[in-house]
Amino acid sequence: MSLFNGLYPYEVVLLVLGALFFLLLAVLLVVLVVRGKPYIGMLGFFAIPIAMIGYPSIQKVSFQDGAVTIEKTTEQLQAAPTDTALRTNLEKQVASLASRPTADPGALTNIAKAQFALGHHADAAATLQKVLQTSPALPQAMALKQRMDTDNALATLTPQLAQHPNDDATKQKLAEAVAQAATLKIASPGFLAHVAMAHAALGDKAKAQSFADTALKINPNLADAKQLKSLATSPGKHI
Repeated sequence: MSLFNGLYPYEVVLLVLGALFFLLLAVLLVVLVVRGKPYIGMLGFFAIPIAMIGYPSIQKVSFQDGAVTIEKTTEQLQAAPTDTALRTNLEKQVASLASRPTADPGALTNIAKAQFALGHHADAAATLQKVLQTSPALPQAMALKQRMDTDNALATLTPQLAQHPNDDATKQKLAEAVAQAATLKIASPGFLAHVAMAHAALGDKAKAQSFADTALKINPNLADAKQLKSLATSPGKHI
């Protein structure tokens, strides 16, 4: 992992200059001691490079800890998708970490997971793409890509089946995508909406209602809100 991972450019500059300043002072101190010159007065100057090195070091540790914490918070939100406090907390964590420069695939994957769980699918796809460019075989990244692929399959196949209800091939593919989604803990309101409409297209009104209700509790202003409200309140209707 890069020494400067998660640090802003100005923090990198502080770290490098602080280290150089510290070395310079150390050399001067040795020279004074060897020559028998007074050196006590210059000891206070060491506080400057220590502060210059300490600040970015603290920020780096904070970033590393944040990358671990965000993964845990994401898992908690997936287990309780309607928990407003958890969602707000995760939003803050994403805002704090996503703005920091990093090439660490693990940290980026955790950020992408959180973005997707929050429903920020485009941001999650862009972040995940950075990981796949350098670490395409990373298990966590592959799992997230599969989750995104399942969501995209639901979003694509559901309207296709609605237009061609007798297309058995499309119905089979949609059923497979729904089965895959059933193995996941979902926090993204958009993903939940796609699952709801897929269940409705396949004729499972009870599950369609359940997923629609959860999606609307998280975000009542979804693009598909009108359809979802119909599913949640009218079990006899198709999409």
